[in-house]
Amino acid sequence: MNLVYNAYMSKIMRILFGTAALFFGVFLLSSTAANAITTTTTASGYPGPTTTIAPQPAVVNVNLGSFSSGKSFTVQSSGFQPGSQVTVTFGGNPVGTFTADSSGNVTFTVDVTSVNSTGGTVTINGKSFNVALSNNVLVAVGTGANGAALTVNNSFSLASSGSLAFTGINLAKWLGVVGVLLVIGFVLFMLEKKRSVKTKA
Repeated sequence: MNLVYNAYMSKIMRILFGTAALFFGVFLLSSTAANAITTTTTASGYPGPTTTIAPQPAVVNVNLGSFSSGKSFTVQSSGFQPGSQVTVTFGGNPVGTFTADSSGNVTFTVDVTSVNSTGGTVTINGKSFNVALSNNVLVAVGTGANGAALTVNNSFSLASSGSLAFTGINLAKWLGVVGVLLVIGFVLFMLEKKRSVKTKA
């Protein structure tokens, strides 16, 4: 009887620890990598150094995530020529013209002013826009670092009332789940150890 019970408890602990490891692995793999446009420089030696710009896509798609009412988020479109003018539109309506910084980035803030069951409103660059719950795209158009036209599509969605806004990995939630599983496994382990000691006594 004790052998069967010990085997059963051992199996439960292996499942719990395995589940905790799985959650932790998903957390690590879920980290989103930022989109970046890079340049490479090579030296020809003679007649002098030459600079080669790495191939740059004509269109870059960026998923910003989902946001609830009262939240603000920053949009950064990169890959433009430093100092160049970048035009941003939303649904074909002008948001504004921005100047790319020394790193080729254009940055602005979106304020989510309201959200309902069908959509909501946001404020961008002092202008108010009606938006849907999903498939909202801020389009930044300008000259890329390689001199060709570059379009960056920044998509976002809204979290309606009762839904969970997801703006990245919720570290506390994931670690909390893993922690609970580990605690349960440890308690079961200690109970089994105590039972084994009593059985031997």
